[in-house]
Amino acid sequence: NGHSVNWWIRPEEIDTFRPQTNRVRLSSDVTSVVKQSDDIFIVIPSAFIKNSLEPLTPEMLSGKHIISAVRLHSQRQLQHFSIFQQALWCAY
Repeated sequence: NGHSVNWWIRPEEIDTFRPQTNRVRLSSDVTSVVKQSDDIFIVIPSAFIKNSLEPLTPEMLSGKHIISAVRLHSQRQLQHFSIFQQALWCAY
């Protein structure tokens, strides 16, 4: 379809992953990836949500299309996901 994908990847994995296309741009900087993207797919194990999304602010996610495939297992994990919740309210 001609679209490019900005893909955030953990710093320790960036040297081991090699996409087979030039349409995938890898970065270990989550804020940079979010700023460059209109659609945000969040596919991170719930145990890592807090640390992974911590650099983001609701303003950075405002106006973005956010799709989450994260399965939250407890109320505590939901609380750690508060930036995401705030961003959803800002976006609408």
